[in-house]
Amino acid sequence: MCNDGAVASVADAIKRSILDFRPHAVGLNEVCRAQYKGVLRRLRRTGWAMRGRFVATKTRANDCPVVGGRPRFGNAVLTRNPILWARSWPLPHRDGSASAPEIRKLLCVTTSIAGFHKRVCSTHITNTGRRRKNAQIRKVTRIVTPWVRRGPVVVMGDFNVIPTNNALDRLYSPNHGGGASGRFQEADESAFHCRCGESTSGSRKIDYIFLSNRHWNAPSANATHSDVSDHDPLRGSVARRR
Repeated sequence: MCNDGAVASVADAIKRSILDFRPHAVGLNEVCRAQYKGVLRRLRRTGWAMRGRFVATKTRANDCPVVGGRPRFGNAVLTRNPILWARSWPLPHRDGSASAPEIRKLLCVTTSIAGFHKRVCSTHITNTGRRRKNAQIRKVTRIVTPWVRRGPVVVMGDFNVIPTNNALDRLYSPNHGGGASGRFQEADESAFHCRCGESTSGSRKIDYIFLSNRHWNAPSANATHSDVSDHDPLRGSVARRR
């Protein structure tokens, strides 16, 4: 997906998807920095330009084009309005080999949507080992949960676990059942709270748009389709509680 020849096709596909849905925020996982830059360039020539931040989780990704002296691969957040603050955090445990490690990360920005400052994050949890997944999700939760007291929070990404997995108890709010004790709901819920949603990777639901429970209502989402990704892009919408 990330080789030189795929930069244009992937950036074009993401641009088309954004212009079709016109979201205020976008999270990208497993993207080359060249593709991320290509998306921003293409959107500048449209009526829906976006800002963005990128964080590398690999700097020795052989299938990514070289940008700034190294092939960079990681996650990104795009926002319609200016980014007021940005930071990333490394997550526990490394994936890959010693010569080409991947350090999973959480990337967060602050932006304004509908006149309110909101914290918007993207992450990609490891796909190997229950202990590793639990440790990474625990750190993500530890970082984002305190922000809920101060304002709306959105956490997007590939969590590599299904909704009923115990690791997500820390994110889902108590009315989602199953031992949940967190402060979030998920965009792809029905009219009532549930740990459910459309499949996003084969037959599994592993991609999420988590929303701070106290700040949003009427969540909805749709898992669409992409010819340039092995995951189905997840589109979500929500109303701001007044």
